[in-house]
Amino acid sequence: MEIRTDTNTPPLPNPGENGARFIGWLNKKRRRQPLNLAYNKAKEFGLDLDDFVSKMGIEYLIISRDKTKSGQGKEKIYLLKSTWAMLWEEHYCCRRGHHNETIALPKR
Repeated sequence: MEIRTDTNTPPLPNPGENGARFIGWLNKKRRRQPLNLAYNKAKEFGLDLDDFVSKMGIEYLIISRDKTKSGQGKEKIYLLKSTWAMLWEEHYCCRRGHHNETIALPKR
């Protein structure tokens, strides 16, 4: 596990390395995803999603029903503070850049 030491520790709660990877995934997916996909992704990262959401608190992650017509009342997980998520991703060196933050490789 690589941790950045050149920066201050981001604001609590600390999601841990696997939690940072999960919230990074959620952040890249427009901060909300259907609950069934989130359970599968959390399992990939070795997390119990219900336990993780309760540890992080309702200020950061919530599970709620989508009340829009297109959502049809399906349960989704929502990331409420994307800045907090990005700071922890950077702290654990697992942030995936946006497509415009990549560099072009020279042609062979």
